Amino acid sequence: MAGGSVLVTDTFLARYGDRLAGCTARPVLVLRAEAGLSEEELAEVEVAWFSPDTFPDRVPEYLDAIERSPALRWFATLSAGVDHPFFHGLLARGVRLTTSSGSSAVPIAEGVLAGMLALARSLPAAVEAQRAHRWERARMDELAGARVLVVGLGPIGAGVVARCRAFDMEVEAMRRRPDGTEGVPTHAYAELPVIVGRFDWIVLAAPLSPLTEGLLSEAVIAAMRPGARLVNIGRGGLVDEPALVAGLREGRVGGAYLDVTAVEPLPADSELWDLPTVLITAHTSGASTGTVDRANEIFLDNLRRYDAGSSLVNEVTADAS
Repeated sequence: MAGGSVLVTDTFLARYGDRLAGCTARPVLVLRAEAGLSEEELAEVEVAWFSPDTFPDRVPEYLDAIERSPALRWFATLSAGVDHPFFHGLLARGVRLTTSSGSSAVPIAEGVLAGMLALARSLPAAVEAQRAHRWERARMDELAGARVLVVGLGPIGAGVVARCRAFDMEVEAMRRRPDGTEGVPTHAYAELPVIVGRFDWIVLAAPLSPLTEGLLSEAVIAAMRPGARLVNIGRGGLVDEPALVAGLREGRVGGAYLDVTAVEPLPADSELWDLPTVLITAHTSGASTGTVDRANEIFLDNLRRYDAGSSLVNEVTADAS
């Protein structure tokens, strides 16, 4: 069925134009890097796809176009998390919101294992020694037999669980409302302070929400098993960062792989940069060509569903954002 226009970028259209035409009869409005859109054009936008190619350079111009689209009814985003105030604003406007949850689960879960292996095998220290031309031996641990708690059991958390099991790790999980169908021993978030000391690894894969903000608090960090390590590929706000820095500096926390931090980009004067047991990546754990393709496929499938009046995949409700 036809209706208001669908807003996409020129980059998306160049690659998926034929697919888009096969999904909808709606007019297509194209956001081009070299030209803006008029108020009259934006007044016709009903559907908008915040595609992976917008990030990071074209985000401001794209979000400005959305703010100027009064008839917008559905906004589809490349991200899985929707904790940013922009998304809350869309929901407050009555705009339907869908995510690309699941599209980045493969590279992120693989990245978690890469970070765990790097820390277990002391690869950051080995790289530093290589650069300094020093022949040094460092501590080497095994993942097999280690106990890991995966906090958050969406597509990413489930992918981490599967890969940890493939490395013969003893895995338990944590989610907002365990219902007994997870296929892995699972606990509620409120149990974290009680059980955290049982694990060698804590992997944070939960979304940021009022329930999870500061989940890894100073008290929880103090209750971790001495030498336990942390992996955070969720959101920086899940962690009391000063308490984590103190734990790392004192050696109570054995190491951390952080793809996300409380402030991004991580400030140049942050202590995290120079701690020898910390591995940092720039919120890139989900980046891959596969992620881009999967996110675009989720949007195209949802566009068919939207025009048909069917339920949408990964739709966000106000209480879940």
